[in-house]
Amino acid sequence: MAGVIPTPMPRRSIAGPAAYRAWPAVLALAALGCGEATAPAADAADTGSTPEVVVAQLTGRGTDLGTLGGAASFAHDVNDQGVVVGVSQTAAGLSRAFRWTASTGMAELGTLPGDLQSTAVRILNSGKILGTSTSATGVVTPVIWTAAGEIVPLAIPRGPGLDGALPVDFNDKGDVVGRGVDDEGVGHGWYWSEATGRIDLRAEIPSCSENEASAINARGDVAGTYCRADIGWLHAFVWRFGRGYRDLGIVGDDVPNANVSGLAITDAGIVAGWIDPHGNTAPVGYLWTAGRGFTLLPNLPGGVSFGHAQGVNGRGVAVGASFDPGANAFLPVAWPSPSAIVRLDGGTPHPGVALAVNDRGAVVGWHRVNGSPRAMLWQLEPNQTASVATVAAAAARARRAVPVTPVTGAESCLGDRAVLRSKAALFRCAVERM
Repeated sequence: MAGVIPTPMPRRSIAGPAAYRAWPAVLALAALGCGEATAPAADAADTGSTPEVVVAQLTGRGTDLGTLGGAASFAHDVNDQGVVVGVSQTAAGLSRAFRWTASTGMAELGTLPGDLQSTAVRILNSGKILGTSTSATGVVTPVIWTAAGEIVPLAIPRGPGLDGALPVDFNDKGDVVGRGVDDEGVGHGWYWSEATGRIDLRAEIPSCSENEASAINARGDVAGTYCRADIGWLHAFVWRFGRGYRDLGIVGDDVPNANVSGLAITDAGIVAGWIDPHGNTAPVGYLWTAGRGFTLLPNLPGGVSFGHAQGVNGRGVAVGASFDPGANAFLPVAWPSPSAIVRLDGGTPHPGVALAVNDRGAVVGWHRVNGSPRAMLWQLEPNQTASVATVAAAAARARRAVPVTPVTGAESCLGDRAVLRSKAALFRCAVERM
């Protein structure tokens, strides 16, 4: 299966789509203590340079979680109890939210009364699940499934001039974040709680175009991506209600030539995403903390460097995708440490991506099996990187471009930087192109 290396990003920010078209009911996937000031913080960096990069192969091929009767399924999240949520096609071609456990397998979560389709995007350790329910006419309602399985609608308004109030993450406090799209096709991140109502993050963070919210942690810190108004490049941010935002900056002093996307955040404030360190080169995954700044994550070796981190757990283990020149495809990977990368495809290249990892090393996402994307569960072991060959870091980070053949499947989204600005955009792209 061929992969995609996109053309270089323009020096201005990524424009939003001309119009927002949500695949029915499959809408959005899916921070650290912010400073009091709202001005961008000074740049800090750890370039992550190491003499060697350890490349490991996961033992086994993971667990295919199956479907609800259709061909395709996508796993979005997993909690520390190992419960997986996502969306699957049914035999009738509808999309329905699912909950999966090792004992029960994949079970449908259902919809609001009278609705046709649904999706689940996030599960907490308490068992609450965030998602959407969609009517036959395309009206999308944010919902929560309780631990007992009851579905409850959330009264989140769409907002003037915005199409959609699509949730991407939430916490036990009841804070919810998500996205909408305006009449110009530009993304607006938003925050909602019962106390505050819906807050448009473009009003909180000066943005020249895109503003995307991708994650929120237990204390209400929101991680996302915005177009920094003064320079026109994408930067990652962390924002909290009442405390303003922090621009995470870039690596080193190459200002302003870098694009940065914030996609995940832990309760301790570790942010994960991708960075194009010098602009128009080759994105790499990163971890960021307030004290250390950026630590860059290695890509798979072999001549092409392109990768992105989509999730991170409380232990600092990151997951995402990296381009493998040998397979000519993006493969699901994990980074158990900043100097190690683990292939999750079981030795047989299956294009796909890992989206979330719990504190016990369970990883979920999807890869292509027999022509269709399938929800997957992989398990990292404590000694996952032991007794493996090492390769030169220079090879792992090489930036030489090679000709590739574009594909039209869901995996083609994994090399599209216009899509990788948020988890919501990635998932929407994947289901539209599956």
